[in-house]
Amino acid sequence: MSSSITIGFRDRTHVCIQTEFTPPLADDERRELLIHAAMLTGRAFASLSPERQGALAGVLREWVAARFGTCPLQLVDGDPMACPQRFVSTFLAPPREYALATIGCDREEGGIDYFLPMAAAAYLRQVAVTDRDPEELLKPSLALCAAVAIHPVTVDNHFQMATASIPKIEPVFDRTVVPVELVEDVKPAVEDSKRRLLETRRSLIVSACLAALLIVLGVQYLSTRDPKAGGGPAGGHGEAPPQAMPTPAVPPPRQAGVGAHGGAPLPEGGSPSAPTREPFRSVGGPLPVPHPVAKPPSPEMRAYLRKVRDLAENSLAQVEVMLAVTERAGPASEESADTLEHGIRQLRAWKQQFTALSPPRGLARQHSEVDLVLTELGGIARLMRARQLNPTPGAIRDRMAAMHDTLTKTLNDADTL
Repeated sequence: MSSSITIGFRDRTHVCIQTEFTPPLADDERRELLIHAAMLTGRAFASLSPERQGALAGVLREWVAARFGTCPLQLVDGDPMACPQRFVSTFLAPPREYALATIGCDREEGGIDYFLPMAAAAYLRQVAVTDRDPEELLKPSLALCAAVAIHPVTVDNHFQMATASIPKIEPVFDRTVVPVELVEDVKPAVEDSKRRLLETRRSLIVSACLAALLIVLGVQYLSTRDPKAGGGPAGGHGEAPPQAMPTPAVPPPRQAGVGAHGGAPLPEGGSPSAPTREPFRSVGGPLPVPHPVAKPPSPEMRAYLRKVRDLAENSLAQVEVMLAVTERAGPASEESADTLEHGIRQLRAWKQQFTALSPPRGLARQHSEVDLVLTELGGIARLMRARQLNPTPGAIRDRMAAMHDTLTKTLNDADTL
């Protein structure tokens, strides 16, 4: 999977967290951490009643303001998969899908309505402690804390509210907090940096002005050279220097004269017998013949190709996720079983959507090739579920890379039709 945050509780106050990114599927790692913060907080609010949502919002704001110094949760080292209560927050980058798995918690007193909010708080504490710029990653949670005072978060609207709380990612700047006793030592360095920046900017401006002046002088000098005299000055060999030709003003539009030659406009000389001008020709010869412009694909063909590309890429990414989980957790683990069942359902649904498509005229061959790839991906997924994956996962990855190249070539060929 692209990114996965696993949060395990050894008891009600000791938490261990594991963050995992899977290249090359991972999109923007910082963006994905921001999505985890927003979705975990939104799901935590949705698990509580409206009255308790207000209390949780107040507590989270207090903990964030104190950098979680007053939070009773303790982050400890360990494997969260060995904990009795744990959560797996998953974000899959290519199809932009998010999921939260819950293990060991229920709706009974002291169950999910305690551990899920504490899981969100534990993740936010880890962000505040370990991230170099935690303010950006804490913004979605603070926005949700303010939103619950206006409208409660429910299971039906928590995804939309969490998505709305995600800000745009800006370039990360160094926001290291400087102790008060070092401020006086930092000020001279800051002033010196500003002075050097101003001097550099002034030097660049002066250099640009000098370059522009040299260009103007060069143009004026070259304008006094006579090309017929071998590049010598225009006033050489006793000839008077030619006067500069004034720039002709653009004449106002005038009504073309009509003569007795059939009503056609008179030529430039004012006489029907005046010679006509030659058509314009480029310096290097006749004008190039323009290449014929390819006919753009129809809207129906563009919609078909976009749908097929999405279904094929999502299927490849899903099998990559299933294979990665099987290699990491083992084919007999509970996590692998859940991931494989979910993946097979997704692959079956995407294959049905593809089968329902009708290829436009001329794309029947490409449609059949994509169908073969999707069928092979479904077979690989079923072999993983049956624990009969043969040959090795490395060979399967090589085969999937070849299928990806085949899909890319097939769809690119279809785009050019």
